[in-house]
Amino acid sequence: MAKYRDHPNWYHATMQVQHFLQQCRACENPESIFREAFEMFFMQGNVEALYEMRIAATTGHMEAAYLVGLPGMSGIG
Repeated sequence: MAKYRDHPNWYHATMQVQHFLQQCRACENPESIFREAFEMFFMQGNVEALYEMRIAATTGHMEAAYLVGLPGMSGIG
């Protein structure tokens, strides 16, 4: 999934795209978990999304690991 650019229109796209994204999430694809958590945290302000971000980070997702590490490095929670 990482090779496919994230685009807001995907979340309101055709049934085939929606099905693809749901399958990725169901298979616990790290990129899918990261994208969903990123949107939940930064666009919706849901702090609980950091837990999902940690899951993506523990699977080796570099961007998730970076974002999870930032609050710890800055002394926040």
